[in-house]
Amino acid sequence: AGVGPDNYSFFYQLEGEPWKTCSLHQAPTTRGAVRFWCSLPTADTSSFVPLELRVTAVSSGALLYRRIIHINEVVLLDPPAGLLARRADDGGHVVLRWLPPPGAPVASLIRYEVNISGSVAGGSQKVEILDGRTECVLSNLRGGTRYTFMVRARMAEPSFGGFWSAWSEPASLLTASDLDPLILTLSLILVLILLLLAVLALLSHRRTLKQKIWPGIPSPESEFEG
Repeated sequence: AGVGPDNYSFFYQLEGEPWKTCSLHQAPTTRGAVRFWCSLPTADTSSFVPLELRVTAVSSGALLYRRIIHINEVVLLDPPAGLLARRADDGGHVVLRWLPPPGAPVASLIRYEVNISGSVAGGSQKVEILDGRTECVLSNLRGGTRYTFMVRARMAEPSFGGFWSAWSEPASLLTASDLDPLILTLSLILVLILLLLAVLALLSHRRTLKQKIWPGIPSPESEFEG
């Protein structure tokens, strides 16, 4: 309490260049703490170049924090955008497509991860996508089930490193039923044909079948004439 951005000084230095200051900003966190952050100019965020960071207390000038980083090793991307889900032409697969994170440095060096969760209990599963690909085809999904998909991104190693982005906006889709209408129709026609053949066979042997099912009862009339 009572501590703000004016209580600290933030300095940074690219290798071989003079020290520069960066204005601090303050933002609350979900855990009730306070985060101080600073936005560096794009010209001072070169990849593969050491960047030294220092934070000092304004009142005493004491060094509170010092770290040397490489920008390309601490990348945090925005989440991918425009996630779309649709059924494949054969109906048994789902096709996902999305756009790279806005402002991403090298789209071909981004790795993605897809989160798949179904309406049926059983948790979710994750699928990693090869670097640079912004679409995937999912199979082995339950038929007639509503699935929710999300995707996140991070820079690919070893040239880049960092952290997974937040998940994208979700996209939902109801998968096709496991029963193919064409196969179901053909099966019904086949069953009707077999039933018709069975009925015809019964009608052609109805007299024999009747004798076997309802045999005649012997009559004593011939033994008692008159």
